[in-house]
Amino acid sequence: MLRVAAFVLFSWSVALAAPEANLAEGVGLKGFDPVACFPEGGARAAEGSGALTAAHGGATWRFASDGNRKRFEKDPARYAPAYGGWCATAVAAGKLVDVDPKVFRVRGADLLVFASAKARDAWLADEDAMVKRANAEWTRRGGERVPAEAPPARAVGHWNLEEGLAIAGYDPVAYFPEGGAAPAKGDPGIAWTWGGATYRFATEANREQFKSHPARYEPAYGGWCAYAVGAKARKVPVDPLAYLVEEDRLLLFFRNKKLDTRDLWTPDVDELSPAAKENWREMSGE
Repeated sequence: MLRVAAFVLFSWSVALAAPEANLAEGVGLKGFDPVACFPEGGARAAEGSGALTAAHGGATWRFASDGNRKRFEKDPARYAPAYGGWCATAVAAGKLVDVDPKVFRVRGADLLVFASAKARDAWLADEDAMVKRANAEWTRRGGERVPAEAPPARAVGHWNLEEGLAIAGYDPVAYFPEGGAAPAKGDPGIAWTWGGATYRFATEANREQFKSHPARYEPAYGGWCAYAVGAKARKVPVDPLAYLVEEDRLLLFFRNKKLDTRDLWTPDVDELSPAAKENWREMSGE
């Protein structure tokens, strides 16, 4: 794999020393909008405007919209590229190589950028191994912002699953605006497993969207009823058609002919939402 990766290292690469951010006259990502790479920012490369900027980590970042700038200012560590904005494949090989900001990958909650499409292909050919190499090399040199490795399969009972299937086979991306903004049954032939749970998708595009950012789309609180987790610290099954999308998270709820727990959640969301987060940390160990 490293022989393949070495093919894309240019003559202007240098031996990896103390990590420094890849900046062009103090500007990160060559002036491209880092948030635009993520689903909530448009999921495409976009040049930022000199009139829409934010400072973080000693760099100036530019944005294509004021909404993207506000997202970045709220959580800059989430959106700033991993490995200081250097080519991820090169870092795995112990080098610093400049990037083409139009060649990127969003993996989980991490933005990776690459020198070229060939460099990205080399990375994707054995991504788990490349992440481990790059993380080890970057950390050894004192760098920060390393991507998370894929989560291990959760313990039995962690997720609300039916024989390993999440959300009763409903497409997790379909609940979000970019996936159609309406519940949709997934196709058994369009599936992907993440963290021990199998998800089905209504379209190939939705599956690819999920794979690019699974932490965004997997349901909150293990897919159990959000109200029950927040109010009682209990795991209660859900109706996949009873849902809310809040704070960019999919919340699912218990519902039957007599009770819809969304009606209990919404009036007290300011209390129930932080309680659910705290309860879930204790219940799941996450």
